[in-house]
Amino acid sequence: MHFGKEPKNLSAEIAETTTKEQGKVSADSAVSFWAAAMPLRFNPGMFFVCLFMAYIILAGSEGSMTKRDRFKLIVALTAVSFSWLGAGSAVEMEKKESRQEGEYRVYSSGREIGVEKYVLVTSQDAVTSSSTLEFRNPGNGPQRVSLESRLEMNGAYLPHSYELKSEVDGQKGSIRGEFASNQVIFEYSGNGRSFGNGLLVGDRYTILDTNLFHHFIFLARLFKYDSGEKPQTFEVVIPQDRDTGTLKIRELNKETILIRGKKFNTVHLLVDTGSVQIQLWVDSARTPRKIAVPDKGIEVLHSN
Repeated sequence: MHFGKEPKNLSAEIAETTTKEQGKVSADSAVSFWAAAMPLRFNPGMFFVCLFMAYIILAGSEGSMTKRDRFKLIVALTAVSFSWLGAGSAVEMEKKESRQEGEYRVYSSGREIGVEKYVLVTSQDAVTSSSTLEFRNPGNGPQRVSLESRLEMNGAYLPHSYELKSEVDGQKGSIRGEFASNQVIFEYSGNGRSFGNGLLVGDRYTILDTNLFHHFIFLARLFKYDSGEKPQTFEVVIPQDRDTGTLKIRELNKETILIRGKKFNTVHLLVDTGSVQIQLWVDSARTPRKIAVPDKGIEVLHSN
């Protein structure tokens, strides 16, 4: 009812009121829709579908939606667009980075002597590993050894920096490595003294501390499978020996092995250092499930 003005045609008044209400509902519904959509994970297809829906809502309600309602919808659309684009970036980062945690149990002549726990974080252009190893030296009775390592590499397993902290029956030591173009500088500390050692290296190499069994994962992932019987050659830096070395790795066969009652389909590799042969059984994730050094009576099993 409008006092002081000529009354409108009843059907026209109803139509005008209904149209305004529809516009109001459209705007409020759209804002509610976008607000509800904000927590969803980014999906490019749905993102553009929702943009199209918003366009339809705006176009269909032109002339009936108030400026305030149109402004509310534009603000909501803008906020959600940025939110989803940000979520998309986060999901992409999540996809590119993977984290692997594992444990190797070490046996000497059938007797368990140690456990190594490791964490491997891999992204498109970087790999970081860290580990702890506790074991009894089988060649020196009750001697207890603790090792803690951290290694940073690029996506091709080329090292950037390396640190190893050791404790042998209470005696502490450390190795720190810095890697530059075609050279490596190691600093060794222990027993109250320290010294450095430099090595020349090629363009492609990786690090292999033979006290740390998770380092064999790097070789397993650098090896090219199903490439025939011809050995593949890899240059490695061996920190504890203050030296470099060349490994030849070839594929022996495919085997199904049993570890703690669980079957694994593996590729059996032979690693030849020139002085000792190491066998790897590598699963489909390119992780050695079993490592053996028959001449030394050493067997290492991935236990998870």
